[in-house]
Amino acid sequence: MLRRLVIFSGVVLVALFVFSGCTSEETEVLPPENLQYAVTSDGSGLSLTWDAVTDADGYRVYVDDDLIYEGTSTSYTVTNVGKEIGVSAYKGNLESDRVTINVAPVSSDITIYERSSTGYSAMGWNSDGVAVSYSLLDTANYSNFHIYLDDFTPNQVVPAQIHFVAPSYNSQGDAFNDIETGFKVALTSNLDSITIADPVGSGYVSPYTQDPLVVNTVYHIWIDTQPYDELNTGDHFAKVKVLSIGTDGAVQLQCVYQRISMLRWLPTP
Repeated sequence: MLRRLVIFSGVVLVALFVFSGCTSEETEVLPPENLQYAVTSDGSGLSLTWDAVTDADGYRVYVDDDLIYEGTSTSYTVTNVGKEIGVSAYKGNLESDRVTINVAPVSSDITIYERSSTGYSAMGWNSDGVAVSYSLLDTANYSNFHIYLDDFTPNQVVPAQIHFVAPSYNSQGDAFNDIETGFKVALTSNLDSITIADPVGSGYVSPYTQDPLVVNTVYHIWIDTQPYDELNTGDHFAKVKVLSIGTDGAVQLQCVYQRISMLRWLPTP
């Protein structure tokens, strides 16, 4: 009798071991692959697609760690403004690692000068999203100009009359390039309160600001490439605050720029 009990216990232990071995194979879910995005036609969101994950129950979409979607579709359009988008797969209580898209804008400060002053007068954002200053005489970089400063008073500096000007316009000669940057005064002086640039067709003016620059004014910036007056893949958005204007024509700016073309999301990093 004792021998039989011992053998039965051994069988139970073997069965438990085999059962545990089977469940250990389901301790993770693979993350989605081939996550792709396209900016919506008005620049306010991102349409996501990804490949299906074998045996997954569904998928979750996050914006800055906030869950905004859970379901079985392998596509979703995100309109919640944020800095990072993540997509994961889940099965039961298990969830995969997230695959992510970095949509955070880039913040940088820059000082540029009215064109009759001694400093660099033009600026443009590079591929990393950082504002870079250029001389108006730097012909090799004309294509990189997005904005320059002019008081429209040749050979002198009038700080109270300085404007942002698009490089497609030059009151003293040929245009620097064909970028028709648009400008719009924001309804706030708080740069951080703007999380999305105003849409195309909402009152941007070009080729220069309607009024001279004023300290603490915030501007929506639309870098408008051809074809003009419509959103296309060469266009970018930024927000810019005027921090100071010096008697020498030096204008200090705080800039936040969205690297993803056409996307209007501008939460301050």
